[in-house]
Amino acid sequence: MGWFLFDAAVGSYRQVQLNDLLSRHRGREAMEQICAAVPPDMHAECLISGYASQRAQQCFAVMSGEALEGLVFCDNLRALKRKSLHKQTVAQLMVPQEKLVWVDPDDGLDMALNAMRENEMSQVPVMQDGKVVGVVNYEKLQWLIDAHSNRKQ
Repeated sequence: MGWFLFDAAVGSYRQVQLNDLLSRHRGREAMEQICAAVPPDMHAECLISGYASQRAQQCFAVMSGEALEGLVFCDNLRALKRKSLHKQTVAQLMVPQEKLVWVDPDDGLDMALNAMRENEMSQVPVMQDGKVVGVVNYEKLQWLIDAHSNRKQ
C-alpha cells in the first residue's frame, strides 16, 4: 500500500512540474509554422501526391478565398484507404472550422498539451485572428521538456 501511494505521489509531483514548466512557455515558442492552404474541392489523392508527400506538413488549411473552412491533419491522411482517395475531397476530410480545438500563440503550452490530451489529438493548431499561424505537436513539447531537463543537469 505504501509503495502504491509513493508512486502516485511521485507521478502527481511530476505532473505538477510538467504543467509548471509548460505554463511558463507560450504557443509561439513551440509551434511549427507549417500549414499550407488548399481549396475545399481538391481531391485527397491530389493532396497526398502533390502536397503531403513533398513537404514536411503537419496540416493543411482548407480555404475559400480568405476564409478558413477547416483543417486537414496529416495524421488523418495516413489512415485513409488508398482505393477511396480519388472519391474524397479535402472538404470531406477536414475538421470544420467551428469544431476546431485550437490555442492562441500567447496561450501557455500547458493549454496546448491539455487540448491534445482531452481531444485525443497528436497536434493542436495555433490560431490568431482567425488564421492558422502554426501547429504545436507532442514532438515539439518533448523537445522543450528535454531542453529544459538538460539545462538543469
